[in-house]
Amino acid sequence: LLKLFYLGEPVSEGQVLIDGINLARIPRKRIPELRRKFGIIFQDYKLIPTRTVYDNVALVLEAAGAKNRLIQKKVKSVLRLVGMEDRLKALPPSLSGGEQQRVVIARALLNDPEIILADEPTGNLDLSTGEEIITLLKNLSKERGVTIISATHDIKMLNVSDQVVWIRDGRIEAIGGDLSGRSADQVFDADGRALLPGMIDDQVHFREPGLTRKSGVRGESGAAVAGGIIRYMEVHNTKPLTVTL
Repeated sequence: LLKLFYLGEPVSEGQVLIDGINLARIPRKRIPELRRKFGIIFQDYKLIPTRTVYDNVALVLEAAGAKNRLIQKKVKSVLRLVGMEDRLKALPPSLSGGEQQRVVIARALLNDPEIILADEPTGNLDLSTGEEIITLLKNLSKERGVTIISATHDIKMLNVSDQVVWIRDGRIEAIGGDLSGRSADQVFDADGRALLPGMIDDQVHFREPGLTRKSGVRGESGAAVAGGIIRYMEVHNTKPLTVTL
């Protein structure tokens, strides 16, 4: 699902809209423009083990042909933001899992993206480190005005998410809003199924076509929501938003 947003996987049917760009019809020459809207946090980090922290982050701008002065300024800025400015010369194998994830987050921020896609951002981390990364992501969303869309199995992400979409075997089970303060047994039943079919925010629409107002669940924007395969997705970054899938 995350790959659909930046066309890592082609759209085979239905529609995916990102800031008004229909990814099912986007010309090939506009794909680089689309991808510049995103920063990506990979579950397995994808850091080059023989390159320093600085080099791993700088690669993004080097590949874009940026000047050295700009690269140095931005790399140091994002590493400072995630608390890794004192590990510029360290190699990834010498870092803890939490430190490596902070480097990955810094790299995702380097191009000032509008949207960050996070694939299991706490999946390889222990409990306390995972909580630190979750807090960091939420603060970045507020401070930098970036929308974060995360795919996760970590229930702790629910407490910092503005919207939560439960998906099982490619199908939406429920959509809920702010779930902060809820325990696991308030969110899931004994079989792990979501208990909170809810409303949907104006900024993220998951919709099946052909639904009438009476046949689907609708949020304030009027977007229809139903159990079933996602046929239509739309993201508008009109305000910082944290979405968990």
